[in-house]
Amino acid sequence: MGHSWYLSTDMQIHIFSPLLLIPLFYSKIAGGVSVALFFILSIASCSAVHFKYDFPATLFTYLIYGDAQSDGTNDYMMFLYAAPWVRCTPYIIGVLTGYFLHKTKGKKLTIHPATCCHYIVVRCASVAVGLACVLGLYNNIKGIPISTAAAASYDNFSRIGWALALAWVVIACQNNVAGPIKNFMELGMWAPVSRLTFCAYLMHFFVILVFMAETRQPIHFVTAMSMFLHYALPSFVITYFFSFFWSCGFEVSFGKLEKMGIAALTGGERRRPHNEEDDRRQQTLSTDDLSQTQKNHV
Repeated sequence: MGHSWYLSTDMQIHIFSPLLLIPLFYSKIAGGVSVALFFILSIASCSAVHFKYDFPATLFTYLIYGDAQSDGTNDYMMFLYAAPWVRCTPYIIGVLTGYFLHKTKGKKLTIHPATCCHYIVVRCASVAVGLACVLGLYNNIKGIPISTAAAASYDNFSRIGWALALAWVVIACQNNVAGPIKNFMELGMWAPVSRLTFCAYLMHFFVILVFMAETRQPIHFVTAMSMFLHYALPSFVITYFFSFFWSCGFEVSFGKLEKMGIAALTGGERRRPHNEEDDRRQQTLSTDDLSQTQKNHV
């Protein structure tokens, strides 16, 4: 499970997150200093690794033009792609987004005509930043080389930009200023799919490997629609089909056991056994409510 590097990286960042959360809890200034320090260390370490090993801006350069056995793919994965100190910047932005939503919880956000233009500008900027992060290496992927400084800059700030773009979507939806995007994100069809995303992440690589191993001839790109219908869509459906059973067999069941174990160890709230006193109290409340309703009606 080579793709499980993300689980290890995310867990390491999660373990060290109190170094950010504790200063942020006691003081905004201390939290700001902690955030700035983490950002500086992450950007500096990523840039230093780029200049030391002359790494490209993305791993796809090795996958498309290089030989995984003879080039620096393994070094790229170890020192850059899966390194927690490089991957921590989007995590920090996510923590700050949650902190902001917590501090503004219960506050109604009103939009005045004077500030409406500001929201439009921020929306356009988030879309532009997201597209720049995705399409910024279009020419480089086609074979046009870029300098090491440009590669390091893209590797650093593309993650930050992408996280900021997503953070704005979350904040806008939470404050009801996202327009139709909020309605689309709140559709009920996303609920079952969202509960299977973790298992789908674990399963999708095996589905792709089996799918590709069973092909008897080389795959040739014809059109984007053809690739989507014949390869992407079947892999997606099969992945979520198996993810449902994987989630029921492991994630949900072990999650229930974990909650029961934590409640037993911490002495969590236990339900009182039902008795006749509860029935009499409930009947009294129901009678009082009925009497009050009749008085109001009269």
